[in-house]
Amino acid sequence: MRRVLAAAAAAALLAAGARAQTAPTALVWLPSPDFQQWSVFDALLRARPELRLTVALTPEMATPLAKDVLGAWAAAGRVEIAARIPGDPILPYVDAHPGSPRPSDALDRCAAARREIARRMGSEPTGLVPGDGALDPSLIQPLGACGAPWILAGPYVVAGSSWASAGSAVFVPAGVAGRDVLLGPAALTAPGATAVDESSLPSSDDAPSPFLTELSSLPPGTRPDGGWDTVSQLLAAAGPASAAASAVSSWPAWNGAVVGAPADPAAREAWEAYGAASLALRGYENSGAASLGVLGAATNLLRRAQDARFYRAPPPGAAPGAGLDPELRTRLLAVYKRIRAPAPDSLYASGGAA
Repeated sequence: MRRVLAAAAAAALLAAGARAQTAPTALVWLPSPDFQQWSVFDALLRARPELRLTVALTPEMATPLAKDVLGAWAAAGRVEIAARIPGDPILPYVDAHPGSPRPSDALDRCAAARREIARRMGSEPTGLVPGDGALDPSLIQPLGACGAPWILAGPYVVAGSSWASAGSAVFVPAGVAGRDVLLGPAALTAPGATAVDESSLPSSDDAPSPFLTELSSLPPGTRPDGGWDTVSQLLAAAGPASAAASAVSSWPAWNGAVVGAPADPAAREAWEAYGAASLALRGYENSGAASLGVLGAATNLLRRAQDARFYRAPPPGAAPGAGLDPELRTRLLAVYKRIRAPAPDSLYASGGAA
């Protein structure tokens, strides 16, 4: 059932000391990976001069057109650009998998995404926006070392009503709108940070961004009490973080749920298949006979199997999938082939892979 969570979560998201009635609203937009309608975005900011936004991009989304539009608004102080890891992996599923954790992947992929976006856009992105906002205690220190000044987490709780930090990063608590949560004035004007997650939505000229459409249709004069601002400005208003991230006992996703093993049977099958491939790669790495070239290539192949879409439940009303996604099957088989290890029979089921 679709729910309006942003307003209800506002108190938790303002735990850093900025008061609810004056804290700015920081909307963090995750466009679809194939979003191209930057002229619509440009027109919206021209029409609403009071609007400031944080836009989170994967490196592949940092196209020349995106650079032209977003760069101009960033220079004007109306937009800040944050980084997303390609595929928006749900980090607890893949980098904190209980069968074969890979915390170094979180650090390496975050740092690589930031470098590539900086190369393409001509300026360094600010924060990091992980898939679903989901984190795990084992990933906090690696992510804190990736160079991002802030990381958009879920609505965690820490003693002392403070935000938490690790390394150079402050973990900014956020709610969510746009996937399972209705967009509307309440969600778009709630104080604190809100992730508007369209990362799994298709994008085309016939299906524009619901977020941009909703902002464009807000009644004249509609604005948050504290105004719209970027996450960096929200962070400045909140003041320095005073709690260590190690004091946080649980790291929920933006929707407030703690991420464990997938409950959906098809997603669980995919997650278990990924874990087996990750474990095989770790066995090769620790074999004493690993080639650095092979290990690097196999690691990159495994990371291509970390995309969030492989581990999500089908949307409501959709027919359940029949076995593993063929693309995921192919990517996992490539890992076994690269390290010359036998793949489980289950990866060859239902027709195998090309």
